[in-house]
Amino acid sequence: MGYKQPEDYGYDFTGWISPYTKGAHRGNSIALVLQDWASDKKLLQGFNPSLQEHGRILELTTNRRLTEIIKAIFGVGIEDTYITNAFPFIKPGNMSSTIPAKDVLAAAKEFLIAELNIAQPKLILALGIQAGSVLSTLGVAHVSVPHPAARIGNTSAHINKWTGLLNEHNSLGAITQ
Repeated sequence: MGYKQPEDYGYDFTGWISPYTKGAHRGNSIALVLQDWASDKKLLQGFNPSLQEHGRILELTTNRRLTEIIKAIFGVGIEDTYITNAFPFIKPGNMSSTIPAKDVLAAAKEFLIAELNIAQPKLILALGIQAGSVLSTLGVAHVSVPHPAARIGNTSAHINKWTGLLNEHNSLGAITQ
């Protein structure tokens, strides 16, 4: 595909498909699938020890919001979930840059399906449009929810939207029992 790896920027995630998974790899629980992990411009800002340790930048609004949403809805921390990306490579450009859908799909076919088979989650949440589209194309049962960075309001608005979507799919009761 020609995309870079975290190791190209001085990070060591060689034991993980997605760096996110380093800090959130509990199988047989809730799996969160995001589109991608990082961008070239973000990683060129310099090495971040917290990023290496946790697989994510804890202080980013997206990550703080995701932590709050998961805690509010499921009563667990991020470390009690399984988080990965449909596209585990580094995308060119900035964090909001797009990736061709065919590349995301090819990466998901190669890595994501096997990864989810190993993790065996009880519930799979697709965070964002492209993650949901890829899982649908691959025939993976999931619930699509807005990405924590979606501009739908504050954290409470996200919690309400996610809860409504989960209730529509009758998934919330099954996972919290």
